[in-house]
Amino acid sequence: DGLSTSTSAAPERMQAFVRLRPLSGKEARATIATTETDCTISLNKPSAQGYGTIEEHSFSFDGVFGPDASQPEVYEAVMRPQVQALLEGRDTLTFAYGITNAGKTYTVQGGAAPEQRGVLPRALCSIFGALDALRAGGEAAAGSRLDPSCSYKVAASFLEIYGAEAHDLLAPAEKAGSWWQGIRGRGPVPLRIKEGGGKVSVDGLKEAVWADLAEALAAVEYGWANRQSASNGVNDVSSRSHAVLSIKLLVTPAGESKPKVTRLTVVDLAGAEKQKLTQSSGERLNEANAINKDLMVLGHCLRDLRWNQSHPKGTQRVPPYRNSRITMLFRDFLSGSGQTVVIAALNPRAIDAQSTLETLRFASVAQQIKTKPAPAPAKEAPAKEAPKRPAASQSASERTSDGGGDAPDSYVLYEQVLALQERLQQLEAERLGDERRIREEVSAEMQQHMEEMHESLTHSNQEQLASTEESYHKKMLLHKGRHEQSAVDGHVEMQKQHRDSARKDMETLSRISSTNAQLEAARAEVQRLTAKLAEAGSAGGAAAARPEPDTLRREAAEAVEARQLAEGAQAQAEAQAQAEA
Repeated sequence: DGLSTSTSAAPERMQAFVRLRPLSGKEARATIATTETDCTISLNKPSAQGYGTIEEHSFSFDGVFGPDASQPEVYEAVMRPQVQALLEGRDTLTFAYGITNAGKTYTVQGGAAPEQRGVLPRALCSIFGALDALRAGGEAAAGSRLDPSCSYKVAASFLEIYGAEAHDLLAPAEKAGSWWQGIRGRGPVPLRIKEGGGKVSVDGLKEAVWADLAEALAAVEYGWANRQSASNGVNDVSSRSHAVLSIKLLVTPAGESKPKVTRLTVVDLAGAEKQKLTQSSGERLNEANAINKDLMVLGHCLRDLRWNQSHPKGTQRVPPYRNSRITMLFRDFLSGSGQTVVIAALNPRAIDAQSTLETLRFASVAQQIKTKPAPAPAKEAPAKEAPKRPAASQSASERTSDGGGDAPDSYVLYEQVLALQERLQQLEAERLGDERRIREEVSAEMQQHMEEMHESLTHSNQEQLASTEESYHKKMLLHKGRHEQSAVDGHVEMQKQHRDSARKDMETLSRISSTNAQLEAARAEVQRLTAKLAEAGSAGGAAAARPEPDTLRREAAEAVEARQLAEGAQAQAEAQAQAEA
């Protein structure tokens, strides 16, 4: 892909800058004092006796920007030298580090307004401005140290590191939703980061050639929109991945066909998170764990590099580049390929004071690391560069140790190891592909089986429902027939009872009438006898003409008895009639 023209020119160490974001709302502010190059933070350290002591931690950096610093000020101090180094033929790396909601993405990308643009779009403006001035033959071309006899081209790649996966942020939208998205629920297809020939590369990562500034800015906006982001309880739009934009300047001298390449790499690292503050769970918690792991590995690499450089005669440590995808991409720069700048973003909230101190310590360690290659470690590191092949004129005895003529060539061994590693990675990729394909097939079969079961259950339920409705309808008809028959029988019985009751009433009335007639007859007879007795007593006639007393008494008794019988019969008839009613 071209020959790198990176040099070991000054500065000979990493540079570190600190930027404080403004506080939002009425949040309590940590005790932080700053000057142009110094930053001091005071923390309250509780003691066992119940009272706290104030601890001050002071650091010096290449530059410190307060909450009121503007985007142009940050660019001129941090990014302008990086762009100049790119135009002069040196590789550069600029990355933003800090906790979540510290202002890293704002510093790198910025806002939509021209005055809010971050260091990245401003760097693109400077690069294309210098190239446009060169093509126009203006004075600015000489100031940028570009050679009018050379042809220049700008290419770029934009990727994100999301967990253990790498994704192309400039991939077309129609390719982002491949079959992988159907299995994992999100796309695009992960890319493989590999090592070969002492370099780290990303398989399948496309490079776009940008003709002008408008195309470059549009592509960056497109890639930024594809980046993984979500709310984490602290920041409504929190970056859930590390964004890595690599801009290549391809310089082809007159009369040559192969260009020389220099790189300007800008990285927006996702912010470290503490679960007790964000209260994240599920997918957000898994993302936070992956981000924290990457940042922790990066810190370990920097500390090991500083140890190796400060203890050249001691036991050299092996930086764990391979433990994280992001540190694998940083390896070339950390090993001395180009100049590196760290932007430490701080959130001055009191609740984040301890995290702010950790960020300052990270930046302090970073600026102590020299960017020139350090002495090789005592034992071979996983990221060790390929050893140089011995010269053809070198004797066999010089290529062996202790007179052993059968010792293998170290370069050949190294190439064999790399070949085996690549083969292992290919097998692993094939295994993952087979596993994904099997999962897809099993998922399709399970879905088909579930659909068949659903259809069968639906049909069975419909048949059972129809049978139940038919049985219920029959029962209703039977119940209705029985009810109607019972009603008819009841009506007939009631009519019969009514007729019997009427007949009995008529008989009772007849008996009552007969009894009343007998009673009236007895009364008349009693009245007749009474009158007769009265006439006999008042006449005082002859003894022969009077009836016998016994006869009169007998007739009177019979009349009284007849009257009593009549009254008893009447009372009995009335009682019977009342009982029947």
